[in-house]
Amino acid sequence: MFNLPPDISYNKEQLPNGFAFNFRHSQLGNIGRILLQERPDGQTQILCEVVGDPDDPMTAKRAAIFKPIGIELSNELDVALGGKAQGNPTFVEPPPKSIEKIASKIIPCPKSGRPAALLIFADYAEDVGGLEDYARLMYSNIVELDVPTWVIAPPEGTGRNAAANILKVHPKREPVCKLTPDEFNQRLERIVAKHCI
Repeated sequence: MFNLPPDISYNKEQLPNGFAFNFRHSQLGNIGRILLQERPDGQTQILCEVVGDPDDPMTAKRAAIFKPIGIELSNELDVALGGKAQGNPTFVEPPPKSIEKIASKIIPCPKSGRPAALLIFADYAEDVGGLEDYARLMYSNIVELDVPTWVIAPPEGTGRNAAANILKVHPKREPVCKLTPDEFNQRLERIVAKHCI
């Protein structure tokens, strides 16, 4: 019997032609899923998907954690379903997700009007992994704009002193910090002021 590492959780989701087991890391958010799909010949196909854009460096980190789990669990499932566990399962790229609406705001440079920063509002993020999920979902926008980017969780409390977890993801990742709106706005104003210098 395989035991998941303590920082990994999963849930089971019914699909039209089978099941998906979705795996989540406490710090990286969703990392991958194992699909069990029924085939026309009555067999069950086992596929593993690592989530994220292949060009996103964080996808490699998710893969490093998920692939060993995917291999071990796929082999155990194969044996349980009557197969022979013949080595590594098939790892595939996940299909493009439907476009999710994520609140974001481009902060323009006051001099040139060009984008100077991007704020992504992680309205449903409950932990660091949730912030990472929003960064993953917005990866193509982040790369396209190529400006300093933060993912911002909902504030903990109300008022101007209610701090929020904030994750800087571009151009250089930084650890999550907890800032009030005034503290974050001071940092943002300094960066925007340097945009056209």
